[in-house]
Amino acid sequence: MFMDTVIVVSVIVVALGILAGIAFFILTLIQVRRTARQAEELLKLLREDMGIINRITGSIAYFTQKLNSPAIKFGAILSGLVSFMLKRRKS
Repeated sequence: MFMDTVIVVSVIVVALGILAGIAFFILTLIQVRRTARQAEELLKLLREDMGIINRITGSIAYFTQKLNSPAIKFGAILSGLVSFMLKRRKS
């Protein structure tokens, strides 16, 4: 009789443990689904903004290439020489 009670209690405890595990597993899957949905929405927004970002980076690249032109370098050297001469003249 005592062994029967122990077995019944053990089966009930194991069954409750399995049910609790299943409940937590279901809650986890629901949260994963929510997170995946939010990630998809974020990716959609990023795709929409990608055109704007590409235009901005293209403009920046064009501007920096213009800064690298020989005329700009010559102007910078000339400006530096004039500045040096003016400082030297003041002292």
